[in-house]
Amino acid sequence: MDDMIYRNNSIAEENIDPNGRPAENKFEEWSEEVSERTDPGCKDKKVKSAKERKKLIREMDEVIKEDLK
Repeated sequence: MDDMIYRNNSIAEENIDPNGRPAENKFEEWSEEVSERTDPGCKDKKVKSAKERKKLIREMDEVIKEDLK
């Protein structure tokens, strides 16, 4: 990165500090937006009834028992 500063290159040199690191941390903001949009856990459906909960628990128990065999 250091050699990019000394080249007469059209890449925005104002965005690179003398140590070769980005002067502004724009990636962190961008990565938070992307993770919010792609995180499947944040929009889980809520189980509404006790019957549905018990049914899901039984299904999970069966899967666990099969995995343990």
